[in-house]
Amino acid sequence: MTGKGSLEPRNLDELIDVDAPLSDRQFQRKLESYRAERDFYKHLTTLSTASVVLIATFLVKVFPNPEWADLVNISLSGFAVSVVGCAVMYALSVLDTDSELSLHTQMPTRWVGWLPMTAGLGGFFVGVASLAAFAIHNLS
Repeated sequence: MTGKGSLEPRNLDELIDVDAPLSDRQFQRKLESYRAERDFYKHLTTLSTASVVLIATFLVKVFPNPEWADLVNISLSGFAVSVVGCAVMYALSVLDTDSELSLHTQMPTRWVGWLPMTAGLGGFFVGVASLAAFAIHNLS
């Protein structure tokens, strides 16, 4: 019994009117979300790039005879992956802002963005964690 009066759930695509215009409030909310998202990627890229520069500049001065130097290589690699992932996500978010801002048109771009988003955040966390482990081991 799947008639009009049925209480069975329908397909989600049937419930979403992708051609319906957004209200001003919905549009402003989505636009602010895009701005915050782009700012997040810019800041994470800045932090990762600055970390690479600081590690390269001060590593020899702070740790003249470092142990577990492989952790520094892992950290630098993590930050590099983070920079690349965030740059790709920033580009995707800029391109996605020009889309029609409906759930239907956002899904493909958002889904494709999970890989660079994971690379950006994951690389940053790996970089920070391995750098912290290196510092803790060499300072104790």
